Amino acid sequence: KRQRRLKDLTLSFYNVGKLTDMSLQIISHLLKELANLQSIQLFISGSNQITDSGLESLGESIKGLILLENLTFHLKACQNITDVGLKKLGECLQGLVCLKKISLDFDGSEQITEVGKQEIKERLKKLPNLVEENLMLS
Repeated sequence: KRQRRLKDLTLSFYNVGKLTDMSLQIISHLLKELANLQSIQLFISGSNQITDSGLESLGESIKGLILLENLTFHLKACQNITDVGLKKLGECLQGLVCLKKISLDFDGSEQITEVGKQEIKERLKKLPNLVEENLMLS
């Protein structure tokens, strides 16, 4: 019950090559239970087993977090994330009307192209309260 009152969450996984889409699905399931979250920071680096499917799971998990003001997703050197995953994440952000700050870092995700970068930028423009964005998209 106490976790439902949690407002800020930070998770860090550095150089964890064995982190998979299933790992992100488990994290996503837990995030859905934290309806009062105002800030999420997720740092992952060095996992080639994370794909668009894992990123979509994360996106789906935050869709219902209507109080979310600050979102940080840093998935560095996750080389199996593509424009498709970025597009799905962008779609999931649309209901986050309280979101003020976002930081997305997919540095080293070489399959993200200009098309994916433009897609996420266009989605972010539609967020009514967004005042700060930091994008590192490879």
